[in-house]
Amino acid sequence: MRTPILIAIVIAVLLAIGGAAFLLLRKEAPQEPEEIVPVTFPVEQVTELGVSDTVTLRLANGSSVQVPQFLSEEQSETASEENGLDVSFGESELYQILYFPEESYFLVSILDEPLKDARFAAEAELRAKLKLQDPALCALTLDVFVASDVSEIYSGRDLGLSFCSGAVQLP
Repeated sequence: MRTPILIAIVIAVLLAIGGAAFLLLRKEAPQEPEEIVPVTFPVEQVTELGVSDTVTLRLANGSSVQVPQFLSEEQSETASEENGLDVSFGESELYQILYFPEESYFLVSILDEPLKDARFAAEAELRAKLKLQDPALCALTLDVFVASDVSEIYSGRDLGLSFCSGAVQLP
């Protein structure tokens, strides 16, 4: 009686391993590259910046924009290219902004209520540090999230920047 159960367990484990191997090893068909149309955004005047004082960001549409160096000089112990680099280290208790250079991706985490005020403050910091206007900020690869312990209603959803299309309107 134990033998059929043991065989069923072995088969289930082998199927799980096989499925995982299939998912990890499968290759997607190569896709034709989309034509990349350069987009130019107005950048506020930045004076006396050298080449090392700028960062080139890839935008969601594939084009790029140069911005002033925006990373905090002070970084947390866990900050890294994989875990995210601090843009706003210790500047606010309402939000945190992390940058992932390999993907040219920003993660804005709302840490406290009121959510609307926290998002506005994070947006203001992005404008100030990146020296970009709203349309260019909307073109960044960026997500705005709220932790479930801050708001169960809005957690797990990308709220977006308030001035971008598709942004969640907060009360």
